[in-house]
Amino acid sequence: MRKARTRAMATRPKPPSMADERDSEGLAAMISRLAAEGNDYARAELRAYRAGMADRITAARTAAILFVGAIVLALATLVALLVGLILALATLIGAAGATAVVVLAMLLLAGLMGWIGVGRIKHALRKEKK
Repeated sequence: MRKARTRAMATRPKPPSMADERDSEGLAAMISRLAAEGNDYARAELRAYRAGMADRITAARTAAILFVGAIVLALATLVALLVGLILALATLIGAAGATAVVVLAMLLLAGLMGWIGVGRIKHALRKEKK
């Protein structure tokens, strides 16, 4: 019976001492500090990511502006080329005939490009058969 009592006393939880309370307060403070530092780290990473993205967006915006400018200049060049073609043909078939030929040729080219584009879109949107 004495062995049972000794065994029971050995398995009973000990009441918390002052040292255990200080350790648990220290642990709580460490966990709180760890959470705060993790939060600060995440915020700093987010700021760095945003700064990098802002630089990339600025570069992309500049590139887009340059592309639009290039397209506008290319269209202006195409118009100049068509006007020159009309003027060159005007000496052979007259101004009205040259204009009609160039306009019809461009409309045929635009229609052909549109027809091919519609076919490509239909092909891309076609459902695959299983």
